[in-house]
Amino acid sequence: MPKNLEEKISEKKLKKFSLRKFGTDTFAMVSFSFVVEGTRELIVGMSPEQTLYSRLAGVPIDLVIGRPYGKYLDYLQSKFKITEKSPFIKKTAVDIGAFVSAMMPIYAGILYSIGVDKETIAVSCASAALLQTAYGRPYGLYVDFLRKKFGKKNIPII
Repeated sequence: MPKNLEEKISEKKLKKFSLRKFGTDTFAMVSFSFVVEGTRELIVGMSPEQTLYSRLAGVPIDLVIGRPYGKYLDYLQSKFKITEKSPFIKKTAVDIGAFVSAMMPIYAGILYSIGVDKETIAVSCASAALLQTAYGRPYGLYVDFLRKKFGKKNIPII
């Protein structure tokens, strides 16, 4: 009987931990996209109203990809043995690689699904790769900061 009780307690902790991971990674994706992409849209000349609508339209996508991206980032950090003591360049490379390799197919898929021609998709993806490269490390730092604050994970801060 005590073993059964221990298993139940362990399962409860695991569910709570999984819910925390889901919430943290999803919040990170939604808030980062909202602020960073919103700022970029305002800089390129979109009105505040257009930017708000654009960001609100992106929230459902961010809700769906937040946790799977977090798992993917965890996988790559584990595969490349990223720790707090890892060199900055190694952490940066993994963050950028994760961000570009995960976000590019999603972006291309969205463009394809709305009927954009293949040539335009290729050009758009090439320019998006530059932004995704720039966003990779800041997002990695941001998600790790939130994970640490919410008690999810202890790797890597800068």
